[in-house]
This record gives sequence, structure tokens and C-alpha cells, in this order.
Amino acid sequence: MKKYLGQCQCGKVEMTLTLSLAPNQYTPRQCDCDFCTDYCAAYLSDPKGTLEINARSALLRKMQGSEQAIFLVCQGCNTLISAAYQQADNTLLGALNSTLLADKALFNGPQSASPKTLAADEKLERWKKLWMKIDLKEAKKATTLASRSF
Repeated sequence: MKKYLGQCQCGKVEMTLTLSLAPNQYTPRQCDCDFCTDYCAAYLSDPKGTLEINARSALLRKMQGSEQAIFLVCQGCNTLISAAYQQADNTLLGALNSTLLADKALFNGPQSASPKTLAADEKLERWKKLWMKIDLKEAKKATTLASRSF
């Protein structure tokens, strides 16, 4: 297992991504929805890996589309950190916005993905197979923002 470090633009959110394979074995997924495109997000996950997120202030939680995924965003600089899904047992699964990694050049270039074409239950099954456990530590509880267009 190898660790990769990253942070948001203002440095208030730091993350450690632990992956099971070499970086050239991963191709980040660039969602083509308006929300993710506006954030220039390219998601990276490894179901055998983990993502630690340490936020010195509360993160915003935004919801889009089917309102199943939670998008974790830094309040300080509005950087999209991760897409996540909270399971029934309250564990978080998710994918990191790989553009925040210090070593992002080690990974393959992003590949376009279009999850908006999937039904809600198909999205959940896909996330359970592809996403990794998230260990989220933040200074205080955040606010959830309802779905809206950007």
C-alpha cells in the first residue's frame, strides 16, 4: 500500500490517499455533469484503499442530481474534495478529487464518465464496487446544502 498526499487550495483540508496498486494502474474518472465540470473534478478510488480527510474547519456538504452522493467542499476556498455516499451503518464510501494530489502527474490522464445516465440503484451498486472507505475528521459539523444548479 502506498500513500499519496493532497490538499485544498487554501490548505485547510489535507488528505491522505492509500492505494493498493502503482499509480499508473489508475485512471481518474472525469464526470461530465455540470456540477463536476464546474469544479474540474476527476475522481480516483480504490475499493482496497482508504481516504483520510482532515479538515481544520467544517466542510460543506452539497448534493446534486439524484441527491444520493454527498460532495464534500472546503468552506475556505470552495474546493471540491470528494464525492461520498453514507451507508446505513454511517460509514462513508467515496472517491477523491485527484486534481488535489501533489503527485497527480503519476496517474493516468482522466477518462470521461457519465453517471447521470445510470438509474439511482445502478449508481449505488457502482459506488459500492468502486469507492473506498473515507475516514473524515473535521473541526465541527458542517451544513448540507440542497441541490441547486451551478
